[in-house]
Amino acid sequence: MVHLLTDKSRFYSVTGRFAYAGGSRDFIFNQNAIGTDRGDPSRTRQTYIYGSGRRPSLASSLTISLF
Repeated sequence: MVHLLTDKSRFYSVTGRFAYAGGSRDFIFNQNAIGTDRGDPSRTRQTYIYGSGRRPSLASSLTISLF
């Protein structure tokens, strides 16, 4: 996280903020579903997904004020 502030002049002011947060981890998703269908009396479905996930997050702002 970075915060910049300048207030040297009485006519203007500049403020800036910057924040970054990131993460990466491996994941596994496993789901089982059982239901019925019109043609088949019962149906079973299994979903299995695996991999690596990256979740970067960035937020920033810049404010210039004139007096």
